[in-house]
Amino acid sequence: MTDEQYIEFIRKNHARRKLAGILGFLIIVATGIGTYFASKDQDQWIDDFLEADDTLFEGRAITEQDVVLTETMIDTAQSLGTENGIFMGHFMSVAVMFGLGCLVHAFGGRKDRLLLEYYDRAVSDNER
Repeated sequence: MTDEQYIEFIRKNHARRKLAGILGFLIIVATGIGTYFASKDQDQWIDDFLEADDTLFEGRAITEQDVVLTETMIDTAQSLGTENGIFMGHFMSVAVMFGLGCLVHAFGGRKDRLLLEYYDRAVSDNER
């Protein structure tokens, strides 16, 4: 590969670099927002499914069976909430790392910019 071919390769990659980085960052933000709202929807579904508040606040006398049922529902809600929280924490940490990588990809590339700048300067000096 000659110097001119290498410079053209770097020029093409550098031109696409900013677009790819910003597009990747926007995809991560959209996915993160969607995951957040899906998590909130899952929390609401768990609350509706378990109906713990209906059992606790019906206004009637609570029996031993109600206590066992309520404890089971609370344990189930806690385990589902813990799993949901672990998933959200893991996803968001990976999303932040990927998002930072996309930003570096979009706004980084100083070495390539300098290479192109000095190559163009050297070529223009040689043409004089």
